[in-house]
Amino acid sequence: MENTLRDKIITLDTLKDSLLNNHCLEGKSELGSARIKFSQMAPYIVLCQHSGTFISENIVKKMSVSSDIRSYETDMYLDQLCNEQPIEIIAVHSRYEFDTNRFEKGCIYSKPSLAWGVKVYNETLNQDEISTIISKYREFYTYINLIITSIIDKYGVCVIYDLHSFNETHPDRLNKDLPLINLGTMAQNTEK
Repeated sequence: MENTLRDKIITLDTLKDSLLNNHCLEGKSELGSARIKFSQMAPYIVLCQHSGTFISENIVKKMSVSSDIRSYETDMYLDQLCNEQPIEIIAVHSRYEFDTNRFEKGCIYSKPSLAWGVKVYNETLNQDEISTIISKYREFYTYINLIITSIIDKYGVCVIYDLHSFNETHPDRLNKDLPLINLGTMAQNTEK
């Protein structure tokens, strides 16, 4: 039954109604860019942008990177940490199809400089493929925007817990004293 709930399509109107009336829901956005779970209104959301591994069939055929290489930069199983939170948003797609943690202009790893020097594609994506990917990227943020706006309307503030993980085997991190938890507050307005 859990998989059935996760596969249920959530429209923006359905999500808006659930947020306004505090109705539980769980499923995927219309284009499938996000998995959303809402159990009750709260002044925060938990967001996982890099635990998704799905890649559209036509896109993965054009990729030069193996699933092992893709996994290296994926926050595997991190979405399981946000289980049982009042509001959860999980990016479904692999960051190798589109990275929701980047601005739209750089969300597709079209050149190695956007992907840690890794050449992601053997073939150039056509305009239809790019447009479809950008639509999914925009959809992801449309759903998030609706949730954040609803929370701010109710509480006056919204805290976003954007979960990421360290890959301790990365060459830049070997033999370094890494934190177990990094709150990542350097870019925050601490006065506010």
